[in-house]
Order: sequence, then structure tokens, then C-alpha cells
Amino acid sequence: MSSLERRRWLSLVAACAGLWVVLYLLAVHTRTGQRLDEAAVVHHRYDRTSDSDARFLTHSMALFLGAVAVVVALYVGPRWFQLASRVVAVAAAVLGAGVLRKNVLTRPSLTFDSLYGQSYPSGHAAAAMGLALTMVLVSRSHPVATRVAAMTLVGVINGLIVFIPMHRPSDVIGGDLLALAMFGVVALVLPILTAQLGSSAGFGSTEVGPDLGANSSQLGRVIAAALALAGAGIGASALLGRRSGLTLGQFGPGFPVAQAMVVFVGAAIVGVVSLLVRPMPEVTS
Repeated sequence: MSSLERRRWLSLVAACAGLWVVLYLLAVHTRTGQRLDEAAVVHHRYDRTSDSDARFLTHSMALFLGAVAVVVALYVGPRWFQLASRVVAVAAAVLGAGVLRKNVLTRPSLTFDSLYGQSYPSGHAAAAMGLALTMVLVSRSHPVATRVAAMTLVGVINGLIVFIPMHRPSDVIGGDLLALAMFGVVALVLPILTAQLGSSAGFGSTEVGPDLGANSSQLGRVIAAALALAGAGIGASALLGRRSGLTLGQFGPGFPVAQAMVVFVGAAIVGVVSLLVRPMPEVTS
């Protein structure tokens, strides 16, 4: 990894950490932030979705994530060291989210609480983002198909989390940022590990690719795809809501905007990272 690439990864980690802290302070520790968050989840989960529907959606989410994990494991072929390092990043993000949410961060009571107190950040969102980033970072073939699949994965999970609702919108974005920061840390550590293990191990690495300016046309496609996923998420929520006899208006005044936002942000993060990062060829000598 060159010094330029190292600086880029360091900048990414620092930016994610800074945004994560700012989001927490604004969304959790201000009255306006809490009101905006609550506007998206004004109904309790069992008011919005029936008991059986809530279980069905959460179980489906777990099965979906598990299936994607299996596909990723089979897809990467012999690149097990790279896969293992990304699994560590996913686990660190999920476990870190749980520890921060339950033992470190607090949520002052500044407005009506329609959920269950402190919920920042979301471990489910961190897991989905981690799996999606794993897909785009370890793949060496079919980059467009991999990018679309990874963006769809994050969009579906983020949208479901707010739809049920298991978390507030800020929790979802916080989980996304936490996972991205963990992957940045792994990207900085991985070259050191591969150097220690020796190039003959054939483990390979990843490097930061060209600037976004060189991918301006692809960037436009990524943004368009993220917007399309956000619109599809609202449509899917309308269909799912009919199972419980609810319209989008009954979900809460801020729900459509909040769901579109978390779907777009998650999908856009994955799409942009897939443009910025290209995998290095493995060394097999």
C-alpha cells in the first residue's frame, strides 16, 4: 500500500468516525434530532406490523443475511485470508455496536419515546453493510453485478429495519458508518499482516483505486441506482403495510422520507466504495 493510499484510508476512517459522533450528538442529544427520528417511527412496532408479521420480517432478515454470507464464502474461492479479515471487521462492527448501544452511549429523555430508549447504533445495519462491503472488496469478477447485489442487500435490510421498526433512522446510518470505519481499519492493517506472512502465501490485498473524478459516469449510475432502490423501498413498504391494514400515512409523517434516506445512504456508500477500491491481483509465486 502506497503512502497516498494509506492517507486515503486514514481519511476515510477519520471521516466516518467524525460523522458517526456528529450524528449521535445531533440525533440523540438534541430535542430537534430526537423529534425528527421519532417522526419516522411514531407507531410502535406492534402498531405498525402485527406480531406475526414482525417475527416473519425479522426471521426473513436473518435468513437473508445468512444466505448472503454463504454465497460470499463460496464466491471468493481461494481468497480465504481476505475473507477472514473482512469477517473480523463485520464481527467487530456488530459487537462494537452492541457494546456502545448497551454499555457506553446514553439517550436523554428530551421528547416522546416511541421505541425503547437508547438504540444507537444498529448492529443489524452494521452487519448488512459489512457483508455488502465484503462482496465488493473480495470480488475479482462481475464488478457491476456484484455492486448491484451489494447495494440491494444494504437497501433491503436498512429499509426493513426502519419499516418494522427495529431502530430509528439515525441508528441505521450510525451502523453503516461504524461498519465502514471498521473496514477502513482492516484495510490499513491487512498489508502489514500480509507482509509478515510473506508474499508466497498468495494472500493479496486491496488498494484504494482512482479518484471519483475518473469514474464520474459510473458515479452517476451509482447515485441513480441508489435513488431507484429508495423509491422501490417505499413501494415495498406500502405493499407490506397492506398486510396489517395500514397505509403509508399511518406509518408516521416522516416514515417515507426516513426510509428513502436510509436506503439511499446505505446503497450509495456501498456503490461509492466499490468505485474507490479495486482489489490487487494475488501473488502466487
